Amino acid sequence: MQLRLPAHVGGVYFFFNLVTNQISVLVAVHVYNTSFDDNGDGTKRDVEVLWRIFGSLNAAWLIVMSFFLFRVAVPSHRHTLWSTVSGRQWVQAFFLESEEDGDKIGIFGCNKLVWESDIGSEVME
Repeated sequence: MQLRLPAHVGGVYFFFNLVTNQISVLVAVHVYNTSFDDNGDGTKRDVEVLWRIFGSLNAAWLIVMSFFLFRVAVPSHRHTLWSTVSGRQWVQAFFLESEEDGDKIGIFGCNKLVWESDIGSEVME
């Protein structure tokens, strides 16, 4: 969950990837069921078993994601999961919008690649 590369993508793209992953499994099961008629030895596969497995795994994913959103994720940070602001944009805005120099110095705790190319000259000033 934490490896969504927030310096490159925002929360919306992260959720888009999660949903796309679930849809791709649905498509894969459908393609598998329509492309292969039997097990190779003349016996038919039980298509219902694949759909039950998919449904069970999808339901488990939905339960875990709901638990994460409503019980684990800190309420004040939940908006970052569907925000369009990337980590790069957030770090730069934090520096540019801060009034105090003591707050601005926090940028040095962030990855230099996130801010150097865009606001490096302002940071150096």
